[in-house]
Amino acid sequence: MLGVLPVIGLAVAIFVWRLCSRESPVDDSLLTGIPCAAPCWQGIIPGETSRSQAMRILADSPYVLHNSLQEKGTSQRGGAIWQWRVSGRRLQPSIVWEDDVVREITLGLTYDLTIDQVIEKFGPPEAINVSRGGIPEHWYWIIDLYYPHIGVQFKAYTLEFDNSLEPSSEVGVAQFFAPTSLEERVANIYGNEENVLAERIISHVMGLMRPWKGYGNLFEIYYESPQDLELGE
Repeated sequence: MLGVLPVIGLAVAIFVWRLCSRESPVDDSLLTGIPCAAPCWQGIIPGETSRSQAMRILADSPYVLHNSLQEKGTSQRGGAIWQWRVSGRRLQPSIVWEDDVVREITLGLTYDLTIDQVIEKFGPPEAINVSRGGIPEHWYWIIDLYYPHIGVQFKAYTLEFDNSLEPSSEVGVAQFFAPTSLEERVANIYGNEENVLAERIISHVMGLMRPWKGYGNLFEIYYESPQDLELGE
């Protein structure tokens, strides 16, 4: 009888694991391309999918936490946010639409993804830039990897107090948009500011763009010092 108990325990554990797996699926479509490849996500295509179509897809998604889906704004200019059934990280997932058409999808990823995996899948980015993240007591660097010709952008993160970009550096966010040029992508991100300020920011961000040069210390390979990243007066 005692010998049967471990077997029963194992069976129960497997049952619970399978149940949890069904109830908490992880969306790895970014890597698999199933059901569609970036910049399409779960059938939502920036520049093509309507607001109502996107909301129906999200409401039926096995990855979205039931009753967490919230719509903001109007059909002309608005968006939606939600929570994953599996705990996400970094940024809350969202979509943004304009003139009733989805323009951008932002996904805070729910699984481990590295820069090395991204480059293996999509190749070297067209450009990267760097900004400071965290707070002074817990700072790190955020590295944006741009693939505008595909319509995807990633945010990677160094470890705290570390200037090193490594193959194992975490990629925590993926953003999808209609394919465009690097200049147009930056203008779309920062063009909502007051005109004069927007022009300064866009010029500053474009000045921080660097071609992909591989891994190592950010301030030996890509910039001379952290002061290079600061927006001047």
